[in-house]
Amino acid sequence: MNKGFTLIETIIYTALLSIIISSVLLIVYQMLEGRYRLGALIEVSEEGRFLMGKINWALDGLDAVIEPPLNATSSALSINKLNFSPNPIMIYASGTEAFISYGGGESMALNSESVLIRDLLFRYFESGNVSAVEVSFDVEYRPREQITIYGARTSLKTTIYARK
Repeated sequence: MNKGFTLIETIIYTALLSIIISSVLLIVYQMLEGRYRLGALIEVSEEGRFLMGKINWALDGLDAVIEPPLNATSSALSINKLNFSPNPIMIYASGTEAFISYGGGESMALNSESVLIRDLLFRYFESGNVSAVEVSFDVEYRPREQITIYGARTSLKTTIYARK
């Protein structure tokens, strides 16, 4: 009697082993892709929250809206804030970046290089004794390292009211 594997047994074992290895590689790839996608979604969410927080801060204690004009929409917001010496505060979009400047000084970026800010719009309107600024923008993940992550974007919109 021969002790060993026949050709058929060797082919079957090789096929089973290659199926198992392929499955493991597919699972590892999906885990890595999920990690990148989750990181991108977190980045987009945090950047959007930060930008909205900065806009809320600027509009808290609003004294006067310089830009946009009443009942108009603009990609720039210029305001004077009560008890804030380096007025005006200006928040605007340039390309895919958002910037803030105080008192006409140097502009500082409000978003990191990881995200793109698109369609930043401000609408100023009044209703009776209440003035309001509606803010809307999109935040999208900027792909790095030739990795494209689809769906890592969000749209934010809010209306901030200020009493006169």
